[in-house]
Amino acid sequence: MTQIPNGEEVQRRLEMVSYLESLVTEPVGVQLDTTANTPSLQRIDINGENLNVSTSFFDKHVLYGGMTVCARTRTTGTISYGEDNAGTGLVLDGSTGRDVLVEYPLDRAFTKMDGDFYQWYVMPINTGATRYVVHPCAVQRGGTEHSKIYIGAKEAYFYLDGETGKLGSASGKQPVTGAVSYTDLPSGSLTLDEAETYANNIGAGFGICNAWTYADIKLRMLIEYATFDIPTKLGLGVTNLAVGDTGTYGGVLTGADSIDSNIGTNGTGSGTGVNGETPICWRGLENIYGNVFEYMAGLNMFLGSGTDGEGHAYSAGEFRVLCADGTGEPAATLAYNDYLVGSWPVPVTVDNYISTLQPNLTGLKLFMPQTLDGTNTTGVCDTFYHPRYDPSVVAHGGYWANGTNTGPYCMYAGCPTTYSHRMVGCRIEYYPTA
Repeated sequence: MTQIPNGEEVQRRLEMVSYLESLVTEPVGVQLDTTANTPSLQRIDINGENLNVSTSFFDKHVLYGGMTVCARTRTTGTISYGEDNAGTGLVLDGSTGRDVLVEYPLDRAFTKMDGDFYQWYVMPINTGATRYVVHPCAVQRGGTEHSKIYIGAKEAYFYLDGETGKLGSASGKQPVTGAVSYTDLPSGSLTLDEAETYANNIGAGFGICNAWTYADIKLRMLIEYATFDIPTKLGLGVTNLAVGDTGTYGGVLTGADSIDSNIGTNGTGSGTGVNGETPICWRGLENIYGNVFEYMAGLNMFLGSGTDGEGHAYSAGEFRVLCADGTGEPAATLAYNDYLVGSWPVPVTVDNYISTLQPNLTGLKLFMPQTLDGTNTTGVCDTFYHPRYDPSVVAHGGYWANGTNTGPYCMYAGCPTTYSHRMVGCRIEYYPTA
């Protein structure tokens, strides 16, 4: 049964519509000169010309200014908004039976290789341009095009609804991970498939964030900051804490260091603690890197060559990602016909900072590494941990003791499909079914 919103909520929704209609909708992009060993990029307009814009430009752009913290009532599905993009005025601790999410307007994207230059563009999904196609993020979980989805503002936590395990998103919670003492989590285990099931249990359209969602977040951040070295712009995040004892959680709770009240009205900022020990938040998405790794649903990587359980060959360095049309089903092991295939010319068998990206459109859209001989201040700056299993699942972002290896382009592919570890959690996403 759908709950009819009260007058105050109707007014807030009308204000949100009016606000969105006032935002900028023009295409915006960045260009990377692959001959320069630098993480910096040049912002460009639709014609590839230099684009000089201030930070406030992105606050006024619908793809960025349209990202807003909101709360979804679990029993009714009603979405409530705060006074600004940071969600001021909302109860964020889950005590009112709501999950804290970020309303995320989706985009059309365009990726181009032009000699030594790589270009990435985004524009609003409801604006037409023949060379811009709907980003794969917009059609996952069923193949239906969405103009917006909802992403957990916080790392997921686990709770029991009766006897059903579910994931939530709220402040003041310990992010759920495996192999630690966590209230009611069956067997202390959190594999990717288990995390996906607990997210599915929330309701139709829910799951853990898929690889294409993370790809779109990485794309948006790259364009806003015009550098791969995001931590120098936004903050290090929770990356410099002690490793801690095996079997214990060593990160911080969601909402730590008063971050909910310390960020700007655009939802960006950090907690009140020491840089490297305090959370960061980008447009409502807290700890989008650091604190705990997050499973990326719908991405497999391979160490060697052989034949999978369905009789299909795979090669060393191959990766499989959910189909771009959204028809694939997220799982720890992707089923045949549910994925696109890509690979490295020379398989990566070391762990190091990403120096270059794969020179093909799928690789560039996913920010897949090509070579790993960079540093934390050159190239892509973040570390890639190579596949160790056939297949491997992949985790995103880094954890509380990961240091300068951490960032939005960091990927940990050293996980078997049954991986459950104290440093790996997840984040929920919601594709509205109506």
